[in-house]
Amino acid sequence: MAEASEGGPTRAAMVTRSAPEGTKPAGLVGGAVSMAVTFQSYDPATGIAIFTTPEGRLESVVVDPAMRAFASIQHAGDRVTIDLSNVLAVSIVENPA
Repeated sequence: MAEASEGGPTRAAMVTRSAPEGTKPAGLVGGAVSMAVTFQSYDPATGIAIFTTPEGRLESVVVDPAMRAFASIQHAGDRVTIDLSNVLAVSIVENPA
């Protein structure tokens, strides 16, 4: 959990890579963010948690199964630190016209 006064800087990282010519995937883009947020709710049936970002945006995420017990004991207004990451692999496939 984050301290109520904690709201330090949001930390973020981004990575891009391209595979050698002729291999797949042809490219990769990924990003990770760590920030202290205000917990709003958690639905154990769907695994979705809703929180407010430091900028005031209401967001939702699917909670990793390993973190669902933690999410289920949080209360609206609790401050927690979350780590989010996304990765996208892209390749170009020729269309046999």
